[in-house]
Formats: sequence, C-alpha cells, structure tokens
Amino acid sequence: LALAGAAPSLTSSKEFLLRAVKVDGRALGGASQQLKNDNEVVLAAVGARGDALLYASETMRDCKEVVLKAVELWGPALRYASDRLRGDRDVVLAAVTTWGLALQHAAEKLRADRDVVLAAVANDGLALLHASPKLGDDKELVLAAVGLWGAALEHASRRLRGDRDVVLTAVKRWGVALQFADEALRADKEVVLAAVRTDGLSLPYASLELRSDREVVLTAVRGCGSALAHAGSAMKADKEVALAAVTARGQALRYVAGSLQADRQIVLTAARSWGSALSCAAEALQSDEAFVREVVQARLASVDAGAAKGKWLTMTL
Repeated sequence: LALAGAAPSLTSSKEFLLRAVKVDGRALGGASQQLKNDNEVVLAAVGARGDALLYASETMRDCKEVVLKAVELWGPALRYASDRLRGDRDVVLAAVTTWGLALQHAAEKLRADRDVVLAAVANDGLALLHASPKLGDDKELVLAAVGLWGAALEHASRRLRGDRDVVLTAVKRWGVALQFADEALRADKEVVLAAVRTDGLSLPYASLELRSDREVVLTAVRGCGSALAHAGSAMKADKEVALAAVTARGQALRYVAGSLQADRQIVLTAARSWGSALSCAAEALQSDEAFVREVVQARLASVDAGAAKGKWLTMTL
C-alpha cells in the first residue's frame, strides 16, 4: 500500500517488489498487473501476510499453492480465493484449522462435510453457525462446538438443545446459553445451578420455580448481584439473599423488597460499593441523620480503602 504513487519503473521491477512484499505483503497492491500475476512475487507476498491474496491476480487466486500458503497463515484469506478453491477440501481444511469461522467462505458441499466442520468448530465453536443444518444434530460435533463456545448451542438441533450432556457442557462454558436450552432443562436444577455458577445473569432463563429456589438464587447473586432483579418475590424479601446481592453489587439494592430497604445492615452494605444507595433506602432511613452520617462514613471508608489498595499496587509494580 505504501507503494501507491511509486514510479512505474519500481512497481514493475520484480527485484524491487520481491524485497517490498517480504517486508509487507500488502505492497503487492501497488505492483504492476504483470507482477500481481507472478507466482514467485505473490507467494512471497502471501507468505508475509495472508491477506495479501486480495491483491493477487485472478489467476493467482486460483492457484492452489498460493492460496494454501495464504490460508495457512491467515484463515480469513479464504474469502479471496477462487470459487474453485473455496470448494477444495485441502484448502478449506487448512483455512478452518487456522480460523474456524473461515467455514463461512467455503463451498456449500464442504460446509456439509463432517470432518471439515469438526476441524472448524475445534478452532471456534461459533463456526457451527456456518455448518449445514443437518450437522447441528451431530452430538459429537455439537459437543465440540459448545465446549469451546457455549453460545453455539443456539445453532444445535432442537433435539440436542434438549440433550442434558450438550446443554450442561454449553452452560458450563457460558451460563447465558441456558436461554437456548429446551424448556425441560431450564427447569432442571443441576443444569440451572451450573449456568448461574458461570454467570448469574443466566437466572432469567431458568424456570419460574427455580427463580424462587433459594440455592439457585443465592448462587446467582453471589456471582452477580443484579441477578436479584430476576428472582422470585420471596427471594427478594429473604435477608440472606438480599445481603449476598448487595455485597456483590451495591446497585442490587434497587431490587430488594421494600421491607429490606429499611434494613440498616443491607443499606450500609450496599453503600460501601454504591454511592447512591440512600436513594433506594426506606424513607425512615433517609430521614435518620445518624444513619445518613453512618452511610457517608461507610462509603468514604470504602473509597479510601480502594485508593490505598491502588496506591499499594502501584508501589509494588
């Protein structure tokens, strides 16, 4: 690219271009058409940067040796290959092994090739999105995908979204993948506990019954206080649950039952990490001068402790 505007005597010089593309393959973009069609120059360019394939001639983008070298270095280069080579199994396997999502640029027949797709999802589980729909019902393949990227559960077949092994594997990787599980599994306590341990914000995808289960809700709010917003009303009025939530995140005081917004311990705990905690406290506490001073002191002590910790960390680095 830095060759833009260079004299034709340089952009058409093979010796000069070879030196340039070995430094930055994108220099091929400034080469003469003759050199963009030169096997040695193009190989040197894609050997330096796979994306240099973009600047190669159509003939070179249909050259298996050139394209293989490009995708082995940078899988996304598959998008610049000829239609013929995007249907070549060796080329596509090399590309998806480097970057699983290169599967989206492969010919349709190869997106239905189990070995190719397995190689793709082993690199990036989200590659399942680009596989043939029939492979979304292959348990081994889907397990490989969700084990790497839980969100890939969205692209599994309906049958496998109801498979306990598959869903457990997915939610252990990304709790919010629970939203893609079959309704029966969203009511399975072991599955839901695995999900909320990974991410408390998966709680809204649990069944109504489990959103009122004390063990499930405590696990969720200990990891993410704001998950309390999605808990059943009885849990919002449970002091232990509320205290765990505001300890994890002061702003969770917004979701605590009104009766507990009048609880001094809960409001003080929330205030240590949230400066606006008093705005959600019961009116009686907002009007209590001694309590307000206590809240201000608790907040200042928390801020000072944080500043002191930061200073100590700076001094030790």
